[in-house]
Amino acid sequence: KLPFYHNGSELKYNEQTGTYDYYEYGSIHKDAEDGKPLTFKNLFIQDCDFTQLDPNGYLIYNCISQKMMNGWYVTDGYARPMVWNKKDDQTLTKYYDAKSGEEIQVNAGKSYVTLIPSDTWSEVEIQ
Repeated sequence: KLPFYHNGSELKYNEQTGTYDYYEYGSIHKDAEDGKPLTFKNLFIQDCDFTQLDPNGYLIYNCISQKMMNGWYVTDGYARPMVWNKKDDQTLTKYYDAKSGEEIQVNAGKSYVTLIPSDTWSEVEIQ
């Protein structure tokens, strides 16, 4: 479960398809083109520092940094802790296994990437 209270975002593992179905407002979210559920093979859930832009609550995510940030890589029904960083706006984000330090080899398929504000990171629920 993700700490996005404005829409109640959730990703649930579907054992039949081996993918994660995306839910909003308590219902499965369907593609407007074909009516099929939005599904993903890989989930990258990333802790990210932020700066509040204005009193309305708009945020700027500070995702370009030399430091490693925490996260979860979720695929095939399993979640493993990772660390990640993006050194500048010209390079790819790199994901590493939090224990071994080795770069994560991503499974083929659609990926869902989300940035979680650091002040709500502790509210991420991985089951």
